[in-house]
Amino acid sequence: MINSRLAGAAGKILILIVLPAAAAGAYLLHSTGLMPLFPNPALVVEPYDDTQDMFAPGNSRIERFEAGNSIVLSYTLKKGTLYPYAGLRIHKAGAGFLFDRFSFVGRDDYIRIRIRSTKSKTLRFHILTDIEGFSKPHEPITFLYMQHEIPVWQNRGEYLLRLGDFATPVWWYEIHHLTSGSADFKPDFSRIAFILIERESTFPLDLTDTVEIDEISLKRNAAKRLFFCAGGLLLYCTAFLILFLNKRRADLFMRRMNAVVTYRPLSFEERKDPYCDNLIAYIRENLFDPDLTADRAASACGLSTVQSGKIIKKKFGLTFPQYLNSFRINETKRLLETTDMPVTDIAMTAGYNNISYFNNIFRRYMNTTPGEYRKKAKDETAPG
Repeated sequence: MINSRLAGAAGKILILIVLPAAAAGAYLLHSTGLMPLFPNPALVVEPYDDTQDMFAPGNSRIERFEAGNSIVLSYTLKKGTLYPYAGLRIHKAGAGFLFDRFSFVGRDDYIRIRIRSTKSKTLRFHILTDIEGFSKPHEPITFLYMQHEIPVWQNRGEYLLRLGDFATPVWWYEIHHLTSGSADFKPDFSRIAFILIERESTFPLDLTDTVEIDEISLKRNAAKRLFFCAGGLLLYCTAFLILFLNKRRADLFMRRMNAVVTYRPLSFEERKDPYCDNLIAYIRENLFDPDLTADRAASACGLSTVQSGKIIKKKFGLTFPQYLNSFRINETKRLLETTDMPVTDIAMTAGYNNISYFNNIFRRYMNTTPGEYRKKAKDETAPG
């Protein structure tokens, strides 16, 4: 029986620990892999240039654009606007954000891009995040612009751009008449709606540049997620074990509180400790005296209260009040079953001079009131 209980408890503990661990593992698998932005059939890749500028249209040209296994963009900047530009844009078909709400994209994640350029020294990578209540779906300029330069002159082929290193250019604040670095416009990287890749600001006019891109992906910071998952799982397991152990301790305490010593003659002859024999004998002789206390019993036997408490605890596994109440409650049960004495008189006879205290003790031990106990006992003994 004990083994089966232990096995059942161990099974419950195992389930309650393994399930959160499995959930944490599933989250890590979902949140630490690469999320492709290109190639990705759910996203649109398209070129743009300053001829479409809503403020001052220019004359730059897209010479060539392909978006198959790789992106190939050739462009020529032309005089016509103060800052000529050309590039490509990635966004979701229709409207929406590039990442779902369960992706948990943060500033410690990275954009990984494999890119080459024939003429540029640097290219600008922009992310446009939605600002709730401010951005308008068909006006990209109302999204929070953040940019990071790609040093393609290094010819590394692959670059990692940390999202936390992207910064909003001053011109974006100026056209919206905002103070640079306004605290009201903090980026929410889970709400990225557009990605733009443009030429550098000093790229010469009338010179054709070709940019090739093989891959653009979001690379999540696995170490940080692993740290938080492990920390969260450790806290959960610690809290669970504390609650479990406290519950076991509380259950043990309640069993001892509700323990009733069988009302039978006890043999004290086998005990060799005279202090123990004297103490037990004194308690039995004064069992129903309402003035009997642990201090009085200990003093009468030449013991301290602590010593008498240890003797009772060692012999019966109970405190002094529990030991005394077990006898008194048995006596009140006998009187309730066999006499018609009023409950108050029964309480006084058994050593309780406070009827409210007696009722509380009786309910704690028997889970019912004295009156209800008497009624049930008489119903059970009544002739059928």
